[in-house]
Amino acid sequence: IALGMFYVVSTIASADTIISGVKDYAGKTNVEDGEFTVFTAIDDSVIQTLTDKGISLEQQNYTDYDVDNSTIRIFKNREEINLLECVSGRIAKEKNEIALEQHYAKEKGLNIGDTISVGDVEFKICGLVCTPDYETCLKDLTDPSVDSKAFGTGFLTEEEYENLAEKGMATVAETEQYAYVLHNKMTDSQLKNELEDNQVTVLSMYIADQNGRIGEAEEDVAMNEVSGIVGGFIIFLLIGY
Repeated sequence: IALGMFYVVSTIASADTIISGVKDYAGKTNVEDGEFTVFTAIDDSVIQTLTDKGISLEQQNYTDYDVDNSTIRIFKNREEINLLECVSGRIAKEKNEIALEQHYAKEKGLNIGDTISVGDVEFKICGLVCTPDYETCLKDLTDPSVDSKAFGTGFLTEEEYENLAEKGMATVAETEQYAYVLHNKMTDSQLKNELEDNQVTVLSMYIADQNGRIGEAEEDVAMNEVSGIVGGFIIFLLIGY
């Protein structure tokens, strides 16, 4: 009986500690409530209207580049939502600097101070990072699993992002994407209606709870916590039997 109690208590305690850490990380990095894509950039007046209603909105466009038999998805540095967490080093601040997603860098044997060629431009790696919107770093949401050898993310200053885009070396056209935080001011569907009322055509919209890149670690730990409780009761039953 003592063994069963110890198993249950230790499993729950460990799981709660990890979940607490995940939630702290989400809060510190201001993880999105959702994201959506559009054809063209949203007019500043529409963004101001949403801001006045208490919604945080940040443009987070990206372009994909072929690099060493893999794809790197390049973003600008974030300022408000889905902030970069530096595992080591720092975010890009200077010309020809890039911060790389940590798992991609590890699989490719890349470290701070190394150089990497993206779109025929040599960038110096200044930091290894993670972001909450690519916590599970899937290229496409339909991908069955993460392959860090084949896909990762990278982050540049706004100026360097624009300079790289002008070279036209991306594998596909730039994706026009916005991340948002609702602050309990409206629902996701209400936000979509607001956008459409302002003549914004939403191509796709994913709320965080339905986004396989976000929060998977917490869900996995929660499942392990349930499994631990069930396992402990099984031990109780076996001992009692």
